Amino acid sequence: MVMAETDTVTKEDQQKINEFSALNSRLNELQLAIKAKREDMENYEEASNELMLADDEEVRYMLGEVFVTMPNETAEEKMQEATEAAEKALEEHEAEVENIRTQMDDLKAALKVKFGNSIQLEEDP
Repeated sequence: MVMAETDTVTKEDQQKINEFSALNSRLNELQLAIKAKREDMENYEEASNELMLADDEEVRYMLGEVFVTMPNETAEEKMQEATEAAEKALEEHEAEVENIRTQMDDLKAALKVKFGNSIQLEEDP
């Protein structure tokens, strides 16, 4: 569709389009991070269940890329801390996603008012 002369793109319009694009990129990054945190939390839950069932006084716990031996009780505490940290990060990511979606909706509405259907502002999957 060809834009009419009144539909010229101003510097402010281009800034809004660029901001929408940047927000869309950040949204995609956050969605991947949320998926990873949810997987981490599932893994922590499974590992915690295994620790509860373990009969050993000491267990091997992975720190970084190495396993260390520690008391079962200490490993359970570390798993709890890791789970809480993942939950906090997940909540922060989800809050940021909501904020970004609101900003994107506002930008989309402002640009659609000026350009109507001649501008496509869709979120990347």
